[in-house]
Amino acid sequence: MPLTDKQKANWRRTLVVTASLLALGAVVTFVPIYWVRNFNKIAFFGWPMGFYLCAQGAIICCVFIVWLYANLMEKLDGEFGMDERHSGTLLP
Repeated sequence: MPLTDKQKANWRRTLVVTASLLALGAVVTFVPIYWVRNFNKIAFFGWPMGFYLCAQGAIICCVFIVWLYANLMEKLDGEFGMDERHSGTLLP
């Protein structure tokens, strides 16, 4: 059964949101690690800033990205009438 235009549009928007947040997650994970020596020159509560960015900040940002993804997907599904409150579904 071929997909409808509505389902194709929903899938395209889902891919854009997923790819964008995945790229943001990669930046949050790898950029502080690359620049950690420079960040370590700054002290934060007596500890090197690189420690906080890599050990604490990246985790907090990744949790925020997961929360943002869930909210954006809920909004997107509601926009296309494919959330739990509607009878529509992406499955044929």
